[in-house]
Amino acid sequence: MSSPIAFSILGAGHIAAKTALAARHLAERGVLSLRAVAARNGTRAAEFAARNGFATSFGSYADLAADRGTELVYVATPNSLHAEHVRLCLSAGKHVLCEKPFATNAREAQEMADHAEELGLFLWEGMMAFRQPNFLHMRDEWLPRIGDVKLATAVFNRYSSRYDRFMA
Repeated sequence: MSSPIAFSILGAGHIAAKTALAARHLAERGVLSLRAVAARNGTRAAEFAARNGFATSFGSYADLAADRGTELVYVATPNSLHAEHVRLCLSAGKHVLCEKPFATNAREAQEMADHAEELGLFLWEGMMAFRQPNFLHMRDEWLPRIGDVKLATAVFNRYSSRYDRFMA
């Protein structure tokens, strides 16, 4: 078996906590080593790292990107900062998994993908829909029956209590 991938998280919010839980399971299986967490607030980053089993923390996203011990970064910062933080990590030679939305437009996404390819780095959007059983069934069972599909649109929804505040 190969050595674990040194995994770090940019951000210490709600999605970062869910990602840390999944990362801990992978660390228990020897797939990842939990390297570092960065947040704008160093105290918050340190508390998150300690609570989730990460070796170290940074109060700066740039410091985590520069960390020689990190191989793969999960970007879990606010949506409007995803592209900036993906570029930061790629430019520092890190492989990147980015929370959705990956970019604010197609041009921005293409630029990031091209940058990763030029550097020989892995870049992926954390979009779970492509692994959902209903999506796989459509792709593997129904689309081949239809024939040459030019355009397909799908919607994936689920209830979250976080949206209750928007209800009347």
